[in-house]
Amino acid sequence: METSPDDRKRQPARAKPNALRPATTSGVSDPAAADEAWREFKRVRQCIELLMLETQLNIHAGEDADAPRTFAHAAARMAEALAAVHGDCTNVKLDMREIQGLLKRAAELGSIDARIAYAASPELVETHRLAEPEAWRHWRDRAPGYLDEAIAGGHGEAAMLKGLASMRRDCHVHGGIDGRDGDDAICHRTFPLNAILPRDDIIAYAHLLLAQQLGVGENAAELEAAMTALAAHMTAQQRAQAEQVAQTLRGGNPR
Repeated sequence: METSPDDRKRQPARAKPNALRPATTSGVSDPAAADEAWREFKRVRQCIELLMLETQLNIHAGEDADAPRTFAHAAARMAEALAAVHGDCTNVKLDMREIQGLLKRAAELGSIDARIAYAASPELVETHRLAEPEAWRHWRDRAPGYLDEAIAGGHGEAAMLKGLASMRRDCHVHGGIDGRDGDDAICHRTFPLNAILPRDDIIAYAHLLLAQQLGVGENAAELEAAMTALAAHMTAQQRAQAEQVAQTLRGGNPR
């Protein structure tokens, strides 16, 4: 039976067979090593966050003659609390390349948490395309596959991240970091992933629906707001198409 052009236009969008699965990502060959690498990344990241906060405290302390003791005491207490959980931070340097390397290693070893974080990777900014082209290409070539692998494994936060990054938004330079409205907030949250993924509201809404079904924990309110905003720009037919795509995605999901 032949299908007219009008009928073809009304047919729901379908996910490409391999578009939502990782192309070349290996399984976890050494779960213990992957977990250890992920824990080390988190330790160093929190140490770096502490160093940055200490720097800010010292700056503010210098601006207020009555503040030095208060800020120094607060920094010391934070350092003690962090050391109790993550170990000594004295050998950690404020080096974003180091933390990026640790995250990359944990992802390559197979940590799913690391692969989701690497795909989101806020440390990778636009300037890396020129300053560190190899690091940028490595991230660009692997991030989508890492994310799809996590989605296929039933991780709602990965589905939410891909849904937000796939939304058709007029992002400002550097991902809309001025934060003037909701669109800019989404652009900032998903940059630079939104610079390499195709923009398609049906695919975006399908992934947000999937994320809702899988659960996103404390991000549920943010997910609901994004779905409401996106649905307002979609027709009933587009939402129905997205639901069918989400159902297809869920069909291959173990959870």
